[in-house]
Amino acid sequence: MDFPNDEVAQSKEDLEDKKISMVILSSTVILTVQFFLLISFDLMDSSLGSMVQTLSKGLVGILLLYTFPIILKRSLGLFIVVYYIAILIFSLHYLLFPQNQEYMSDLIFPFFFMCLPIFIYSRSLENWGIFKQTMTKASVIIFVLGLILGIQIVSGAASVGDYSMTLSYYLLLPSIIFVDKLLDQFSISSLVVSVLSIVIILSIGSRGAIMCIGVFVLLKLIKPNAEIPLTKSRVFLYIVLLVSTSLILLNFKSILLSIDNLLGEYGIHSRSIRLFLAPEVSLSGREGIYEKVLAAIGEHPILGIGLAGDRQITNGVYAHNLLLEVLINFGVVLGSLLIVFLLVIMLKTLFVRDLKVYNMLIMWISIGLVSLFVSGSYLTELNFWIFLGLILSYYKQKSYRKTRQ
Repeated sequence: MDFPNDEVAQSKEDLEDKKISMVILSSTVILTVQFFLLISFDLMDSSLGSMVQTLSKGLVGILLLYTFPIILKRSLGLFIVVYYIAILIFSLHYLLFPQNQEYMSDLIFPFFFMCLPIFIYSRSLENWGIFKQTMTKASVIIFVLGLILGIQIVSGAASVGDYSMTLSYYLLLPSIIFVDKLLDQFSISSLVVSVLSIVIILSIGSRGAIMCIGVFVLLKLIKPNAEIPLTKSRVFLYIVLLVSTSLILLNFKSILLSIDNLLGEYGIHSRSIRLFLAPEVSLSGREGIYEKVLAAIGEHPILGIGLAGDRQITNGVYAHNLLLEVLINFGVVLGSLLIVFLLVIMLKTLFVRDLKVYNMLIMWISIGLVSLFVSGSYLTELNFWIFLGLILSYYKQKSYRKTRQ
């Protein structure tokens, strides 16, 4: 994979990668801007809010069309194959499982016009260095919007109810980008952005986002960046991190209580902290969903109950777990094969030798895959399809290099 040392795109291919990178991340940035406007100006469930959402979708669509000629040049075959298979599977499920048609219709736009294009665009990337630079720039924009919105919510100028899962997952990108920078090389700016992002997530976000950050830190630390010289300051940083982590784990409950009391003084009652402190593990109402999904899998183990079947049996609610959703969509046999395939490619990333490639992949494992084990749906989660696209991009270029040797 290519990782340039400077931010200037030197070739035509690099300029094309820059455009593709901007389009891939524009969806996240635009959705964050949309959420910011809806909450800041209290536009939820209003005609003006619907207009903002329509304009956001239109803008993403325009950007996708803008770079579409580049994608056709690089990945025409992939485009045809992916859409042929997707339309075939979708059509078969639509005919075989008529009870799901209402919910499948709702999936047409996000799946065919957002997820699949983003997957193909990510697969078409060649220069991951340019993509990483674009990720950093997008992270700054998202962080600034998230910080302003967080201040508004804390001050009472805006409201998201008890908590906002949406905001916490939008803040995942800047959190992971700047935690990554902090672990590679200490800087005050990286520390400030990391801490503020995590505090906002912990205060008004969900536990799932905290789990994603934790997984990234774990995967990062088990394979530290050997390309950066092991200086005295870097050794000191690792010692501080090790000691700090140990102290936090030993005093986890007390620390959370202190944070909760501090937030309480400002009128913030963190749902995440409350759930972390609960004597029993809380599934936040998912127990009923899991029971219905597991029962349906047991009743239909061969074929499952089709795409969007989980929504049909739970009154429009998705399974909240990637494994269960795949099993209920495709049955135990095919579903298990798909799950094993996904787990194998995920585990293989842990043995990638190129540290920059490894770093990029664990970022998107944490952002796009881990969250699906507790929330979201693989049929609508853009970050999951970015992760899959990058995985295939890596293997494509790896295969290409082998054929040239």
